[in-house]
Amino acid sequence: ESAKFVLLPEHGDHEHRPMATLPIGELQELNPLPPLEPPTVPTPFVGRALEIQAVVRTLRRRRQAEVRLLTLWGPKHAGKTGLAKAVAQHLWQRRFYNDGVAYVELAGVRTEAAAQVALGEALDMEFSRWKDVSRALQRWQGLVVLDGVDDLMRHAPAVVERAVTSLMHASQLQVLVTAVRALS
Repeated sequence: ESAKFVLLPEHGDHEHRPMATLPIGELQELNPLPPLEPPTVPTPFVGRALEIQAVVRTLRRRRQAEVRLLTLWGPKHAGKTGLAKAVAQHLWQRRFYNDGVAYVELAGVRTEAAAQVALGEALDMEFSRWKDVSRALQRWQGLVVLDGVDDLMRHAPAVVERAVTSLMHASQLQVLVTAVRALS
């Protein structure tokens, strides 16, 4: 058993460091995590593995069955936000998206300008028009989570439509929305 851990001969020069002759290099991560990280789920997300799996499976469909916009909708306090965060964290940790996952908190947002600011902050970008969003994200490969669009839908439904439409013009990203009502 003790012979397993002997690296140098018992009767030899133990001052010799075989690795000292190697050139100094740089540490390079071969599979880094995407740059945009979603928020973590603050409490243990227990008992919802099947729901997480169903949403992930829906978002990961390919070819003709590809889903680019998915809405998690239901009554208030049903766990939509927690499920969206858990799904986003799951996909981010497994590197499904090259550019990461942007989490946009829209609860309490009621104006177009505030919606653009919230989206810009989540993506670490600045937008003054919805066309800017489409252009900036044209090659972006990621997931955008629009959480709590209810206030915005109640006060400015056209803004929600413009925001989702501009995101959908970016051909390589997917959008996950949480709301009390399904998007029409």
